[in-house]
Amino acid sequence: MSARAIDSDFQDLPLTALADAAISSAIHAGAAHCDLRIIRNRTGYLSLRNMEKESQIDETELSLGVRVIVNGAWGFAATPVMTPEAARDAAVRAVSREPASGHFPCLSG
Repeated sequence: MSARAIDSDFQDLPLTALADAAISSAIHAGAAHCDLRIIRNRTGYLSLRNMEKESQIDETELSLGVRVIVNGAWGFAATPVMTPEAARDAAVRAVSREPASGHFPCLSG
């Protein structure tokens, strides 16, 4: 497997500000744990007819996901908006939602 460089479009995202906003908001709202994931999906579509290109589509989708543990249960929220305000909102939604999975006493904080 070869190492690939991270392109400048992704590096230009306010990653530290997003993480700080989400994590501090989740902890303030009562989470014992919080993690943030920034996901970029790049998809390409190529349509051929008789070995000739008919069409080509390149798409890029960004999303931000916040996962928390509250009272021993996981919570999750996501948004396609890449701002600290959206990260804060997602963190608060993740904390306030019904548990996404069962209660794990070993994870209670």
